[in-house]
Amino acid sequence: MDDNIIKKMMDQADDDDNFLPGIYNYCDRWCERCSFTDRCMNYATFMELEQEESDEISASEKTSALINSIFNDVLSFLKEEAEKAGVDLNEEIDMSDYESARERAHSHPLANRSYEYFQLVNKWIKSRGEFVRGKADEFIQFAELGLDEDKIEENLHEFHDALEVIQWYFTLIRVKIIRALRTKFYDPLDDPESNKEQYYIQAKVAWLGCEKSLEAWRVLYEFLTEDEDKILDILAYLDRLMKDIAKEFPGIETFKRPYFD
Repeated sequence: MDDNIIKKMMDQADDDDNFLPGIYNYCDRWCERCSFTDRCMNYATFMELEQEESDEISASEKTSALINSIFNDVLSFLKEEAEKAGVDLNEEIDMSDYESARERAHSHPLANRSYEYFQLVNKWIKSRGEFVRGKADEFIQFAELGLDEDKIEENLHEFHDALEVIQWYFTLIRVKIIRALRTKFYDPLDDPESNKEQYYIQAKVAWLGCEKSLEAWRVLYEFLTEDEDKILDILAYLDRLMKDIAKEFPGIETFKRPYFD
């Protein structure tokens, strides 16, 4: 493992206009569906590290090794930059304001409601997993019977895509909401305008996650007639959650993240 890979990537970013500065701070981390991966330093760094890992270790071991490598490389990079700037990293820092903001964020009604949505979806996935897999098998059986294969393939793709969207965002929504609230309550640089932009970016990712999930649930509603009542409850809750986000962060619907919106 190259211990200086983060520094090399940072140097490359300075010399390469292809990378978009800080784009990884504005996204939903779904690299497989992102059209900017070839311009994202975070993605390039991950791929560089992944290529250096042995194919003989398990996926979980590889992920753990990658995280440790990134952490160690970033720490080394920060130490080097701190020395240049004359900053003492051993100096004790008062974290009471941060901890207070963190507690306020986690106990905020909006955070609680996002957790309730997480629980609703998690319960549905666990209780209806076999049923959903059986529904996907139905599409395949219909195709084997010689029915409209193009339409069946289209339906199957739409069905799988909706499931993927729901499963990707149902955890991310809460994470982004808490991060937005924490940033809103904690402004270490005492720069309200810059701070507002940061927490609105996180809130916008959460709001868009809700919007995409809402559409995905509508798709499942059309296919899973046996679960109409449960899905209607989830749709209603998700709609309320979006309204609550918009209330806490006025104008979030029209707020634009750099590069993405």
